[in-house]
Amino acid sequence: VDREGAGDVDTGAAGGVRQELVPRITRRLRLSNAEAKLASWLLAGVESLGGRSPAGGPDVAAWSSVQPWLAHEDAFRLADLLRARADRGLGDTRAAAWVTTQLERPRHELDPPPLVTGDNLISMGLSEGKLVGRLLAEVRRRQLDGELASRDAAIAWVRSRSA
Repeated sequence: VDREGAGDVDTGAAGGVRQELVPRITRRLRLSNAEAKLASWLLAGVESLGGRSPAGGPDVAAWSSVQPWLAHEDAFRLADLLRARADRGLGDTRAAAWVTTQLERPRHELDPPPLVTGDNLISMGLSEGKLVGRLLAEVRRRQLDGELASRDAAIAWVRSRSA
């Protein structure tokens, strides 16, 4: 067994590589930093979107939890990987089909522009810092999940939380 590389790779119950092994494998294969980052992202995407049972697939998850995967520039690669795994019985065929279908949506539906920016919140009198970041993240989550539909609604929500 190779002490340094992929010769002793432990696969999980689902037949996949555990996330903590990705750095070892990518070093052993001499992948570039960009390739290693992509491999890690793909594995996390498979774990997040493709490893669920049909009763709990991405189609029933909150949009804000699946949208970052679908809006990513390499989402098509993730869909390819999910389909390949499903074809070999290693993943959920329904999840793979759902992700593939979602990627056919127009870009403005997959990744709508944010309702507010940090500059908007700072102009409301909030100080730069972690609070602005947390508020922006929560506004985005609510936007993606359909709870906030306009800039005015988002600003009103922020005011109600920062008063």
